Amino acid sequence: MDTPLAELAVHTLTEILRVPHPGFLEYEAFDAEAGGILLPSLGLKRAKRTPPTEEVVPLPQQLLATLREAMDIPELEFDQDGDIGVRFGSVAVFVSLIGAPPSVRISARVLADVETTPELASRLNDLNADTWFLHFFLHDGAVYAAADLPAVPFIGEHVASVFVYFCQVADGIDSLLQAEFGGRTAFLESSPSALKH
Repeated sequence: MDTPLAELAVHTLTEILRVPHPGFLEYEAFDAEAGGILLPSLGLKRAKRTPPTEEVVPLPQQLLATLREAMDIPELEFDQDGDIGVRFGSVAVFVSLIGAPPSVRISARVLADVETTPELASRLNDLNADTWFLHFFLHDGAVYAAADLPAVPFIGEHVASVFVYFCQVADGIDSLLQAEFGGRTAFLESSPSALKH
């Protein structure tokens, strides 16, 4: 049975903290003597606290390694703005770490030099209603796509799968929106996919 407290918790996790899936959640429970308590009925992973090893890989390096593998581009690096930029088809996609606690932000300018009309705004609203984590918005005559996901704990497989999905959607939607509303894409011709299949 749904309760106001449960609804508030779900709203906070999905809309405020932007937790994309329950798989990102962990729990930790213990008694007064710091003894662990198991709660299997929660359906969540139990947090594992391990003492730090002699070498902890910094978060930016974990992100960079994940994207290098996903794109199969070993020479991929951060730019001067702290972004990792890649071309996927006809879009330029940028990935960065933002905020505290940190999140991974994936973004792309999908369409430039487009006229802001009620029809375009309505179309973007429809797209936002159909995607579970990706958001489209208008800013200064351009259409942007963005997605944020938690970076702590860093789970490379999740970041890579969201990144791949983002690239595929952005590369497909830019030409569709251009056909409907004009404007221009980041690149005139699509390049072959560099993603590992």
